[in-house]
Amino acid sequence: MLPPGPGASEARAAQKSALAGFVHEASTSDSLGRLIKKLESAAASSSDPSALDEWALANLREASRDFARASAIPKELAQRKAALESSAYASWLEARSKSDFSIFAPALKEWIELCKQVACAIDPKAPVYDVLLDEFEGEKGLKKLKVFFSFLFSGSFLSLGASNEGKKVQISFPFLLLPP
Repeated sequence: MLPPGPGASEARAAQKSALAGFVHEASTSDSLGRLIKKLESAAASSSDPSALDEWALANLREASRDFARASAIPKELAQRKAALESSAYASWLEARSKSDFSIFAPALKEWIELCKQVACAIDPKAPVYDVLLDEFEGEKGLKKLKVFFSFLFSGSFLSLGASNEGKKVQISFPFLLLPP
């Protein structure tokens, strides 16, 4: 909960920004990077199948992916994003209470621009949406989503007839069978 009163959101933004700086330093430290590389090398060269089980290997893949993404983002950008979360939240609360979107619109615009900068820092060659979606869905999720939407927009639908008080109603929906 954000404490009420003047200056509260600015104070919270400053706190979150400082904390984000510390988290960024820790999550992108050289020692963490070396440890991840060491574990990846050990896993790749191990002839012992029990060295790392599938859960440990999955955790290592995610740690490596998270480290690479975090390392690509400058500390200052991570801090700006954390500060904006607080200030934007405060303006959203005000806009909501007054039913006036124009109060929140500048913060939303700044958020979108900041997300674009983050995406470009992570992968300047990839589409912004793909980079941002990858944070939540991962590469496999993104591929499945692309397959789904390409199918959805291809017009390949299954139509079913349904009855509604003696009237025939068409219900259409896409097949949700996606390749693995």
